[in-house]
Amino acid sequence: MSLHAMRLIFQRDVQALLGHFTNALGFRTSFLAPDGRELRVGLDRPHSRYCRRVRERLGLRDRCLACDRRNWRRAARCDRAVGYRCHAGLVDACVAIRVDGAIVGYLMMGQFRTGDAMPAALRARWRREVGTRELERAYAETPWVEPRKLKDVLGLFTVLANFVTSHRLVAVRGVDPIRPLLDYLAQHPRETLTTGEAARLVHRSPSSLSHLFRQVAGRSFRQYQIGVKLDLADGLFQSKPEMTVREVAYATGFEDPYYFSRLYAKHRGRPPRETRRRQRRLLGGG
Repeated sequence: MSLHAMRLIFQRDVQALLGHFTNALGFRTSFLAPDGRELRVGLDRPHSRYCRRVRERLGLRDRCLACDRRNWRRAARCDRAVGYRCHAGLVDACVAIRVDGAIVGYLMMGQFRTGDAMPAALRARWRREVGTRELERAYAETPWVEPRKLKDVLGLFTVLANFVTSHRLVAVRGVDPIRPLLDYLAQHPRETLTTGEAARLVHRSPSSLSHLFRQVAGRSFRQYQIGVKLDLADGLFQSKPEMTVREVAYATGFEDPYYFSRLYAKHRGRPPRETRRRQRRLLGGG
């Protein structure tokens, strides 16, 4: 399901549940979009002081996000909460939320410890670069869970996620009216539809479709269709670097290779011949 074409509707109970869970256990809980944006946070609680210091003072924000993303992918492959220990020594958990079989986001819980001491390497780096004991004090402030109870905490979190799903506390809106058109564009990326032809596919007037498409997808029908074609072009440059720019233009439905090149450069920030050159170098083709 396209992120641009998906609009999530939250029932009021979602915010209440996240708040109760945060208040009862002391953990930070949040609902994330599939791309990682936080959409709801229990009690609007910020990240722990310990996490903020690790991310900001030691410059490890990207490493934190990479760890989370790896585990979102793990959660997407199963139907339960996935617990993991981050590089800073805290425990986090995530679980995928599905609507009609499609992942629409993730519930996150965590920033708690199961031990008394933070990772020795991190402590040594902090003392070397900052020279205070602040990070150790911040670590001691984070919620603590007995290791033997960790399985039960993850089980409770899974129950929370199942409740959100089974009671449809998160719903998807805005996709159905143009779903046939989105599917058609994905299946026929080489075709170039006029707005009138696209409107007939979803039984609407051209003006009605234009308004609805921008409202749902966040961009015009024409821009969306160009994006589909350029995505196809990128795939061809990667899988078939022996193709010329002219051949790729024709293969993606452009009758004018020069027009294709101008559009590609405008949307990708570099001319298509540069993309082709990079792919050929990567494959040892010169």
